Amino acid sequence: MTRWLVWLVLFAGSALAGEREVGRYKLVVDPAQPPVEVMVSRMASSDGGVMVRLTSKGKPPFVVYQGGGDEDGAGDKDVHAVQAQPFALAGGRQALRVDVTYHAPDRPKKEEQTDTTLIALSPGPHAVAELRTRLGRDRSKTCREVQETALALDGDDLVATTSLKLDPALGDDDLPIDKTCRSPAGASKKIYKWSGEQFVDESAPAAKTGAKPNEDNDD
Repeated sequence: MTRWLVWLVLFAGSALAGEREVGRYKLVVDPAQPPVEVMVSRMASSDGGVMVRLTSKGKPPFVVYQGGGDEDGAGDKDVHAVQAQPFALAGGRQALRVDVTYHAPDRPKKEEQTDTTLIALSPGPHAVAELRTRLGRDRSKTCREVQETALALDGDDLVATTSLKLDPALGDDDLPIDKTCRSPAGASKKIYKWSGEQFVDESAPAAKTGAKPNEDNDD
């Protein structure tokens, strides 16, 4: 029995050895109650995997992202940044916005994207929206494109405004090599309706499970 206890202690210590705190934040879960402190941390495993999770006192941990190692997706070396900040909800409440920026192993080397999760705490930590908010990639050898989505609250609903910026490579004369590499004017908007539990994409033909990223149709 003693040997098993020692093994469990050593295992727990090694599992958390790669944990790094991203930050601590105070969220208004109920305007009539004091703010609740949450912590976001990043945990690396010995097999190259990575986990991003949110913890708060008295609540079960919430896994924001997990990949690499025995899991599919980007591992520790591919996750370039993890950032978080409070995000306003209706009624004076707040969620936590967590942005995970990474390179997917099955995508071109210079492609990088950011996935955003909005996490509410009541009754327990849960995602109210999951969207891709940034995608940077080479459109061609002489044209770089970055698609960015800004999030804002409009009444009860979530508004996602997406814009596209094209950055041309310059020649010896400091002029664009590709004259067609020009950023289009304007931006597109999409509204996710608040269902009482999460933001819902009502335009989705399948079952309404919450806001999800719009995937590109790659050639």
